[in-house]
Amino acid sequence: ITLPISVLCFSRFSRLRSLNLSNNHLGQFPLAICDIPTLTEVNLSCNYLDSVPSSVGAMNNLQTFLLDGNGLRDLPTELGSLQRLSYLGLSFNQFSQMPQVLERLASMEKLCMAGNNQETLTLQNFRLLHVKHIDLRLNKISIVVPDEPDLLRHVTQLDVRDNGLTELDASLFPRLEVLHCERNHITCLKVKGSLLKGIYASNNELRQLDVSPVPSNLSYMDISRNHMESLPDWLCEAKKLEVLDVSHNLITELPARLFCSNSLRKLSAGHNQLHKLPDRVERPLLEVLDVQHNQLVELPCNLFLKSNSLRCVNASANKLEHLPPSSLSEESHSILQELYLTNNWLTDKCVPMLTGHTHLRVLHMAYNHLQTFPAR
Repeated sequence: ITLPISVLCFSRFSRLRSLNLSNNHLGQFPLAICDIPTLTEVNLSCNYLDSVPSSVGAMNNLQTFLLDGNGLRDLPTELGSLQRLSYLGLSFNQFSQMPQVLERLASMEKLCMAGNNQETLTLQNFRLLHVKHIDLRLNKISIVVPDEPDLLRHVTQLDVRDNGLTELDASLFPRLEVLHCERNHITCLKVKGSLLKGIYASNNELRQLDVSPVPSNLSYMDISRNHMESLPDWLCEAKKLEVLDVSHNLITELPARLFCSNSLRKLSAGHNQLHKLPDRVERPLLEVLDVQHNQLVELPCNLFLKSNSLRCVNASANKLEHLPPSSLSEESHSILQELYLTNNWLTDKCVPMLTGHTHLRVLHMAYNHLQTFPAR
């Protein structure tokens, strides 16, 4: 709908706190709303706006200001008067650089500038910003101009997904907790590990991953669909790591003590070049193991004997000729529910090894060399 904002008498709304006019056809900023001192939240997203008037500086109580999905290229200096503003949405506009006025917004904790036209990320621009979360997804960033790490200690989350980066030194953010850099062209990634909780770096061209010190708080790491040939040994020392996805790489072996982890619950290592898995298995908490589409000829001999938490194993599309035992006696502690062994070299001899998996619900053994299946 098209709203004749100019004829609306907003001064009557003396108690109005939240105003949502998003997804209309305003075309111009409704000046009348600047005269409503009680407003704390204004949403003008998707309204074909190309400028913001200087009179916005009068909205002293404004805390949330959404201007996403417009045609903005700059912001007035008067916006810096809004000292209570904690959330400013500027995503999907036409900004080619960081508006300098943002440095004056002391209460703003999250910078939302996804889907703009920024090509260079100048970290010096973040010195005076107080934001903890930087969202620069879907820009055109290919260059990062570094700055002194001590001046970037306030940033805890960085999101640069879907840009044109070929390398990223995120160690310049010494207190970083979560990094999103999926779908770039990054070959070398550096991250400070002190407070790191999550790395999301899939769909790049990663060959080198440097994280130091050992990330003792890391719980999630996804470096799938890259060009990694090996994994860092510190993965075994990451005491809180629960999910590790290294699928679709060029990895030939896993760290020797990975199956000794007391935290890892899901490991995705399919579509690599693994010839062997680590032999050392010491009662891990692993629940899901995915090693499909590799070159494995065997699984660790005590994988099922000592992995009492395993619920799902996918070892399809390998070269397995036999399976490890599920138990050494009539009593089995296996809670395995899903076992995928399609497209291997398994024969009838492997079937007795399955009898201890009494909780099994799904068993896929198509495209093997079975001649009988004595399921007793």
